[in-house]
Amino acid sequence: MSLNNLYTLLEESNTKKEILGEVSEKGPRTVYEFIQDHLSLKTKTRYLNLTSKDCEEILGTVSSFLVREPVKVSELQTEERCLSVGDRSLDELFGKGIPQNGGLIEIYGEAGCGKTNFCLQLLCQAQLPKIMGGFGGRPIYISSEGYGYIDRLLQLSEHYSEKYSDLFKKSEDLINEIAVESVSSIDQLLVSINRLIPNLESGDYKLIVIDSIASIMRVGTDQAISRAKILLQIATKLKYISSTFNIPVILVNQVSSVIREEVNLNKSMCDSNDPFLLLPSYSDKSTPTLGLVWSNCINTRICFKRLKRKVIDPFQNNQNTALRSMNVVFSSSMPLDQKYFIISNRGLVSYGFQKDFF
Repeated sequence: MSLNNLYTLLEESNTKKEILGEVSEKGPRTVYEFIQDHLSLKTKTRYLNLTSKDCEEILGTVSSFLVREPVKVSELQTEERCLSVGDRSLDELFGKGIPQNGGLIEIYGEAGCGKTNFCLQLLCQAQLPKIMGGFGGRPIYISSEGYGYIDRLLQLSEHYSEKYSDLFKKSEDLINEIAVESVSSIDQLLVSINRLIPNLESGDYKLIVIDSIASIMRVGTDQAISRAKILLQIATKLKYISSTFNIPVILVNQVSSVIREEVNLNKSMCDSNDPFLLLPSYSDKSTPTLGLVWSNCINTRICFKRLKRKVIDPFQNNQNTALRSMNVVFSSSMPLDQKYFIISNRGLVSYGFQKDFF
C-alpha cells in the first residue's frame, strides 16, 4: 500500500463505498492534503458532499494512521542506537553520536564551514555495521547544490574502502549504495519526499540527508504566507518519515546577515545576583534562513563555523588548515556543547584529539 494515498488507506480500512466514491471523485489525493488543507470539518463536509459523521470517520482513520498507539515506558527502555560521526570527540557533541530517533536535525553556517563535508562523511558512516558505529544500511542524499560534491565523496569513499577493506573491496561499493536525487525546485523536492516512503518500507535505508533546504526555498516563493505553508508541509512529511521509520533526517540550511545593536551593560545597573549574567553570551552577525516557522519544526539546530585561526593538519604533511567549530544551538535530545575540528583528506577530525579518530 502506498502510505501517502488517502483512497487506498480508507479502502483498506473498510470504509463505506459512499465515502470512497466521494473521496475518489472530489477528495484530496493524499493523507497529508486532507490534514493540511486548513479547512474546517464543516467546510470539508460541504466540499466532499458528505455528512459530518462521514468526515469524522475519515478524520479518525487518518489520525489512527498518522499517530502511533501509546506504548508503555518499559517498552521504550531499549538501548538507543546512534550513528558515529567517525570521531569519538565529535560524537560527544551529540551525546554518543547522531541518535536514530533524532528527528529533524538542521546544520547551518556560511559557505566553506564544513556542512557538506559533514553530510558526505555521514553517508559513508551510515553504511558501516552497527557494531562499528554505523546504521548498517543505505543512505539517501537529496542535493540541490549541483554535483560539486562528487570529487570529495570519491575521496572519502577511497579512504573508507582502504580503511575497511574487509567490508568494501573498492570505493564503488560505498558509492553505489548511496541513493542520490538532484532537485532544483520546491515541487521536485515534494515529489522526491513522497517517493521516499515506498522505498523506506523495505527497511534498507537508514539515513536521509537534504543539502540544502535553503537553496530550494530561495528559488521558490517570495510570499511569506505561502512559504510558511510549504515549510510546514515539508516538515510534517519529514517528521512523519523520521518517526515512522526511525530514521534521522539531516537538513542543511544557510545563513543570512543581520544587523544587531551593541548593548553595553553597566554592572552598577544590574543585579550582581542575577544568574543570567553568569551565562556565557553568544553573538553572531548571521542567522539561519527560513525564519521562525522553520525553527519551530526542527528538533535540533547545529551551527558550523570556519574560524580565522589556522592550525596544523597532521594528516596532510603538517600543512596549515582552517580551524572550524560546530556547536549545538538547541536540541530536544542532545546536550548544548561545542567542538573544534579540521577537515582532512580522511574527513572531519576533532582538533586536539586526532588520536581519537577511528
